[in-house]
Amino acid sequence: MGVKALDAYTLQITLAFPDPEFITKLCCPGAMPCNQTFFEGTYGSYGLDMEHILSSGDFRITLWDSTDGVTLRRNTTRKGYVERIRLLLPSLNQDGTPADTPIQRLDNETTDLEIITGDLTSNSYRQNSFSTTTWVLAFNCANPQLSNANIRLALASVAYRTPLEKNEHYTFAEGLVPPNVTMLDTSFREYAGSVADIYPQDVTSLLKAGLQELSAQMSQGKETPVVLEKLSGLKVLVPTDSFVASYFDSINQMWQKELGAFFSVSQVSDAELETAYKSGSYDIILLPLSMQQNDVYSILTHFATGDKTNYTRFVSAAFDAEIAEIAATGNMTKRTTLYRQAERNLLIGAPVVPLFYENSTLLTVKWLENIVFSPFGPVVDVTNAYKK
Repeated sequence: MGVKALDAYTLQITLAFPDPEFITKLCCPGAMPCNQTFFEGTYGSYGLDMEHILSSGDFRITLWDSTDGVTLRRNTTRKGYVERIRLLLPSLNQDGTPADTPIQRLDNETTDLEIITGDLTSNSYRQNSFSTTTWVLAFNCANPQLSNANIRLALASVAYRTPLEKNEHYTFAEGLVPPNVTMLDTSFREYAGSVADIYPQDVTSLLKAGLQELSAQMSQGKETPVVLEKLSGLKVLVPTDSFVASYFDSINQMWQKELGAFFSVSQVSDAELETAYKSGSYDIILLPLSMQQNDVYSILTHFATGDKTNYTRFVSAAFDAEIAEIAATGNMTKRTTLYRQAERNLLIGAPVVPLFYENSTLLTVKWLENIVFSPFGPVVDVTNAYKK
């Protein structure tokens, strides 16, 4: 991409490939202009506290601390419009557990909006539900045993078919891309449908074939052939969340029953999960993948060879070719078809298997009207918000 200032008011941007969603992306926070002198003067601290933010919008930050949270105040009074918005940062006990809940903060009138996991049965607050996070099992394709696609697909097939207990916080995943992602003003999930049919029923034969392929590969150059009859020594990292950990127990039991696969399991904190995933210090890991923008391409490219966010170390020339074709396609209808095909082929390659979507809800006080909300980020625009 090339960027050139033609004059004081005209910016020319040349793309490396067609992107029909480019104008929309220019509305995202990452594309907003910033004063270069001020930015460079923060020495890497831009946006981390009140002193290192420069803004010219309708609101300014007048408070930002760990006790009282963040307060936004309108720069110029507008009759009838909201003058102040309060966002209270979650407080923690000494052991790191939350000292209160989002509902408690709203009930105590110390904050004006919160995001919770799941739905709220009470009608005390305005609610906007969304789902932009997919929980997945990710396989480290750099691990010798998990480098084989048939072995990964066998494990993925069993995991995907393991029943999910009904829960208001989570919904069974019909694919990798979550429901709120849209294409041509329609949920991509609605267009692409379920991926259930890609997972074979005969997982025993699939695992056997994978072990035979891996044995042949490992026997090359050796006098004595290597014979692998089962998977061994693999470790699974899961979060401490009780529901998620319990669900994985069900998957683990199905792996043992259908594949004779016995793995060690370790529960770790969310921060440890993220660190292990990004550093590649895992064999199999259960974690959430959240969409930061309304763009199917952004999640698929996480698995392209050479992409810095390809934390599964997945390598597939065929999938890379699909990504390249999508990038070169400007027609949205054709692009949508290619996305559907690429998602399915990616999941057949099985660097990850989608398990369930996380359901979230934006809660706002009832007197706050006319806010604009995007679940990607998420982003809340209160520019034209007013009191009811």
